[in-house]
Amino acid sequence: MRTFPLCLPALLGAALTGCSTNSPPAIAALQAFPTHVAPGGRSTVTAEVFDEDGDSLTRLWLPSGGTVVELGPDSVLWVAPQDTNTYQVMLVVADPGGAADTASVSIGVGPNLLPTIDSMSARPDPVRSLEVCTLTVFARDPEGLPLSFRWRAPVGIFLDSTAAEVCWRAPLSIRSHRISVTARDSAGGTETDSLQVQVTADTSVLVDSTFAVYPGGHRYARLGLDQVPYVVEGQFTAQGGPINLLVLDEANYLDWVNGQGYAAICEVPDVDAGAFSFGDSLAGIRYIVLDNTGDRVLGRTVILRAVLVLP
Repeated sequence: MRTFPLCLPALLGAALTGCSTNSPPAIAALQAFPTHVAPGGRSTVTAEVFDEDGDSLTRLWLPSGGTVVELGPDSVLWVAPQDTNTYQVMLVVADPGGAADTASVSIGVGPNLLPTIDSMSARPDPVRSLEVCTLTVFARDPEGLPLSFRWRAPVGIFLDSTAAEVCWRAPLSIRSHRISVTARDSAGGTETDSLQVQVTADTSVLVDSTFAVYPGGHRYARLGLDQVPYVVEGQFTAQGGPINLLVLDEANYLDWVNGQGYAAICEVPDVDAGAFSFGDSLAGIRYIVLDNTGDRVLGRTVILRAVLVLP
């Protein structure tokens, strides 16, 4: 940018009697958006102009190619030619005394530049099945063109699939799922990227307690399981000696208490510590029994933890 006295009465329509000492006008900024367009594309060029004397200023826009359409005192719409090249749009600003300032901005014309996806994120990751995960893409267009988005996943449900940040409800399938997003600019250029989101089982704690089991007696945790299908996974530790752990339905628990024959859903006999699991597709009552009936001398202290897993 430079400032100089300009004596161009024919160009500026000013009758000049000589170069004055008035404060010259200044172009503080000259910007184009976007700075790269396709042949025949459009860019808006905007200037920031001021004059300390408050003079009425004359503006002349001079493109090295293409055409300009005035949008306002300090902005024009530049329409690119069909030839690929880098073009200049120059602005000349002059006051009535002939002082002037010039500035120019470059705009490239060529094939559409594709968008760029900088990063993607998922929150939370991992996500429990049937819960909602927030997916975010950070993308930009080198030409400054507006972007639209399309998210895709083989399973799960998008609450919205066309924004830079969307919500995805995780499916029942417990594994890693690939989710992709396509960024598209207004000229049709696209870029696609993907990320993996791990879906885990939905778990909730059913029992997390310490039981005092008296000599010759038993204690139990009674579970009402109404969400099916389900899997219950657990572990226990017995202090004072080994203990038997049984899992019984309601009818078989009553049979066991009354000393009759019974069928256990799960049984871990005579151990100080162990793990267990059981599942069903039918709702019902289940008893996790801590059995110390075989020892009428010593009691047991048992730490029991069990969680519900919904596949």
